[in-house]
Amino acid sequence: MTKTYLILAAIALSSISGAAQTAKNITRIEGTAVNYPKCETLLVSETGTDVRVNKNDTIQVVNGRFSYDLITEGTPTVYEIVPLNEHIRGSHPVTMFFAETGTVNITFTDDGKPRVVKSDAPLNAEYISFNKECERLFFDNMRRLSDSIDSKGLRFTPEANALIDKPKKTTDKHELDSLRLLLGELEKHNKVYSQANYDLENAWEKTFRKHIEYSLAYAENNVTPVGLYVMKDATTNKRLFDERLLSVTADVFNRIYAKKYPDHPMSRSIRNFIASQSIKPGGRFIDFTAPDIEGRDHTISGEIAGKVALIDFWGSWCGPCRRLSKSMIPVYEAYKDRGFTIVGIARERKAEEMTKAMAKDGYKWLNLVELNDKGRIWEKYGISNRGGTTVLVGRDGKILAVHPSAEEVKAILEKVL
Repeated sequence: MTKTYLILAAIALSSISGAAQTAKNITRIEGTAVNYPKCETLLVSETGTDVRVNKNDTIQVVNGRFSYDLITEGTPTVYEIVPLNEHIRGSHPVTMFFAETGTVNITFTDDGKPRVVKSDAPLNAEYISFNKECERLFFDNMRRLSDSIDSKGLRFTPEANALIDKPKKTTDKHELDSLRLLLGELEKHNKVYSQANYDLENAWEKTFRKHIEYSLAYAENNVTPVGLYVMKDATTNKRLFDERLLSVTADVFNRIYAKKYPDHPMSRSIRNFIASQSIKPGGRFIDFTAPDIEGRDHTISGEIAGKVALIDFWGSWCGPCRRLSKSMIPVYEAYKDRGFTIVGIARERKAEEMTKAMAKDGYKWLNLVELNDKGRIWEKYGISNRGGTTVLVGRDGKILAVHPSAEEVKAILEKVL
């Protein structure tokens, strides 16, 4: 009897545990597009993913209104939503929300301003409150200052303002081309923007740095998925992320969040961000495994062992990446018998897209494929939001150059081979 009871209890406990691990979140996304007829379709994707190579949800806007149930599993993470027309244009405000059970109401307008998001669900309510406080502490005053400079016509130098105003008074193509050339000359001599504009840029930089520090302090004192996301979001401003801020981030993450949310996607992103700081000259490359077009797995360390190697991150959909890759073909032919190799890794939705591009471009080296960011290789190298890059690695595994041109690779190879 006791054994039977224990067995049943174990089964019940296992079922409860399994249910907890796969608990579903149903987020009702609803709202309006106000005076925005171009807003016909919305793209919804997990933040940090690239819709060019990852699955995303779409929501249809009908008569200016939309409603959709987003179903996810596990601890809630952050999603972003954007009108398709803005995504195609390539520039848009980013609207974030937590995919938790509850309702998120969003208002879209065609004025470039941050979207209005409302929700009573706990994580979204916390995140909305955090953003409002950040606006009050950091950004409201800076936007007023920026608007003031624009309203007074102080953004540009008097010479640039004179040229910028002229296109409003003419449609003549030759005259417009002439004005563009004159503006180009001013730009060469650093005479387009005013000192007031440069002062404003410096003020914005100081403000962003304060915002990063505030975000990291918030994360340390508010240990929730919101705190985790706030920390992750702070890491996206890499230009301002110095060694001190990196040290603070690593300390707070390893001491608190790595233990509380070890398997959360945002924890993975922060780990990869910290590791990606080694991707610079003098640092070490990060090992990874990916399949070739036949499905055979290759580990990059094994493929480049004992050689000077260029790891080429590219995608069939990335024109600049492919132009850079093609420029390396003569370099590869000239140095492949002297201890140099290239290994490509393409970021794709479908392997056949890589195959077509390889056949067209004529790459003669091993190419691997990263399908739907399965291995998070781009994230590990700190290039999640870019089409690709190149990393030149020495025989000892240390990085010689990041994103070098073909001529720069040749110059380095002449020294090290």
